[in-house]
Amino acid sequence: MHPADERAQKLVLALHRYDLDQVIALLPDLHTRSPSSRKITHSNLKPVFEQAKKDHLDLLHPPADFQAWLYAPLRRTIHGEHTASPRTVHTRASLLARLYRLLEREGLFHGEPLRHLPRPSAKRKAQALQERADITRLHLQTQDDAPLHAALLLIDHAAFTPGELLALTWEDVNFPRGQVLRRRTASTVHPAALQALDRLARQAGGPLHAQGHVFEYPDDQALRRALWKACQDANVPYLPPALLRQAGLRDHAQQLTPADAGFSSEAAYQLAVDVAQRLVPQDD
Repeated sequence: MHPADERAQKLVLALHRYDLDQVIALLPDLHTRSPSSRKITHSNLKPVFEQAKKDHLDLLHPPADFQAWLYAPLRRTIHGEHTASPRTVHTRASLLARLYRLLEREGLFHGEPLRHLPRPSAKRKAQALQERADITRLHLQTQDDAPLHAALLLIDHAAFTPGELLALTWEDVNFPRGQVLRRRTASTVHPAALQALDRLARQAGGPLHAQGHVFEYPDDQALRRALWKACQDANVPYLPPALLRQAGLRDHAQQLTPADAGFSSEAAYQLAVDVAQRLVPQDD
């Protein structure tokens, strides 16, 4: 049997069995071949394949009302019916259309079953991240609050999350090497953040004697409350730690490695940076 014929038979069998993993493996052009892209592709097509299996719908011979049938699986998430965002619906429909184009290229399908399918816009509303001038003003405002000042510098220069801040202990800080141990990586810390940590350590008995947690906020909400008050005092809009973290990735990505930002995966880090850079306010 010719290899192309054998591959085609495997594709037909995988589609009849609703074996999405096998379909993705046999159609590498369906994704960008990185592990993260493959996982995203699987996640987006999974609701369609699951619903097709449940309804005994032949994906190689979709019925005349295929587009109406798609309405439910394209909009379903783990949170229930009609809970998928417009962007998710658009992504799923685009991937499914690509799947059928690839099947047509393989000679297994003819037609455009998603042609003229109404799709919501994938564009997001522009979301302005904190301006650098506002962040600088916030840093200046918190200089008399050593814990909050150090926390903000770690968010800004090392992309720390609130969970990582609250979990950080003095045993995780290596001052001679300028590193901190966090959830996924050991990160080299920006000099300004290391200086703020040193100042905080001196208040706790000195870098050689400080013990326990670096930040004594009892929980995430206490940290956010302190940040909210500091924003008010600095007369800047309040943004939660997650958006301040994105602003740091936006502004400092060139000086960071994935490990320095707490990412064990280069792909995940680049995706986070790309998202942050797309949120830079654009001039009209």
